[in-house]
Amino acid sequence: MSPVEIQRISTGLVLLNRFAIMQGPQRGHLPLCFSKRCIYQRCGMKILVNEIPPEGLNIKGELDPAKLNLATKQINFSSPIKVKCFLTRSGDDLFAKCKLTAQTKETCSRCLTEFDMNIEKDVDLHYELKGELSIVLDDSLKDEIIIDYPMKVLCKQDCKGLCPQCGKNLNEGPCSCGNEK
Repeated sequence: MSPVEIQRISTGLVLLNRFAIMQGPQRGHLPLCFSKRCIYQRCGMKILVNEIPPEGLNIKGELDPAKLNLATKQINFSSPIKVKCFLTRSGDDLFAKCKLTAQTKETCSRCLTEFDMNIEKDVDLHYELKGELSIVLDDSLKDEIIIDYPMKVLCKQDCKGLCPQCGKNLNEGPCSCGNEK
């Protein structure tokens, strides 16, 4: 038997077998039910622990960087954070093997060139359930993105930067002021 799949629906609902989970704050709207049980959720990825089958569960979704407080003046996400996870349970432990992908618009710290930076990260998470019926992955995934984010963003590892005298981008060739080192 293959793992159960969750598919995102454009209305912001995620279907898990016969249960509906609201995605994101829906002010003024009540959660829609597809079964006897609904869960309203203010977060992006909430896992119902009891719904994980013995063979595991594949989930796919997107997280809004602004709702995770990741989008700032310095970090400009040009796409939502795409998340794919495989969840397994073992007793009172939950294991999540996740892959995060996103794209940001960046400015190189050396030459000031704007470029797109791809973020790809494999994450292994472990939660001790201790009687919890649900786990929210948002904060753990946010922490993993922050930990890997570079202190100095470069367009390429060997970026030559700008000439301190005339300001020419030295990646495009030598400057004419003769101050290149």
